[in-house]
Amino acid sequence: MSSCRKCDTYCGADKPLDDIPWLRQIKETATNKTQIYKESYNYGREGFFIVSCADTNCNYPLSSLMTCTGDVLCSYGGVVGIICYDSIYQTTTKELIYSSY
Repeated sequence: MSSCRKCDTYCGADKPLDDIPWLRQIKETATNKTQIYKESYNYGREGFFIVSCADTNCNYPLSSLMTCTGDVLCSYGGVVGIICYDSIYQTTTKELIYSSY
């Protein structure tokens, strides 16, 4: 019989929006429309997908895939186009955990 102490954690946190400082800061300082997703990518690696709008109409949303430590793996949208820092990322699951709208 196996025991699991942290089965419900994500990125090592029980409550990622409260327990991960850089993620909490994004949530608390969002001035326009922002969404935060838990995202599994590349066969089970955990991270976050952040969608933020530069204006109130959300004409040019910027989307970023970020690691558990807050490093940007890939960004697209806004005025930057597509910038990926490693390789192609394949999303396996995505769950909305915060929306400011």
